[in-house]
Amino acid sequence: MNDYVNELYSKKDFLNDSYAMEFGNAWVWIHDNQSQVVRALLQAGMIKVNKEGRYLLDVNLASVDWPLRRKEAFASHIAGWLKHRFDIEAGRYSVQGKDHYDAIPSYETPLKDQHPFYNHTVNVDW
Repeated sequence: MNDYVNELYSKKDFLNDSYAMEFGNAWVWIHDNQSQVVRALLQAGMIKVNKEGRYLLDVNLASVDWPLRRKEAFASHIAGWLKHRFDIEAGRYSVQGKDHYDAIPSYETPLKDQHPFYNHTVNVDW
């Protein structure tokens, strides 16, 4: 996971489009927390669970000086890669004007299906 994200960061022209300068942060929202890969990422500290129980993969977008929309596009790309590589349903989750995942979201990818464990994970079992 880290190798793939670092490889994308190293490509200076990744998603090199014109973006409005908006401040905020984005994460990859993992829709199904029952995958073994997701459980391993959680134990490794790469996934944070926000106060609403969303499993948010932190790909360190707070450390890059990108506009919010570019961060959202990056998170969407990683979500697509997770689906292709591990068959994990994911989308993007972003907060405008803040860096913290518990702030009011500005955008989230809607769930395609209702997962039986969605939003019942506020008390994380670690």
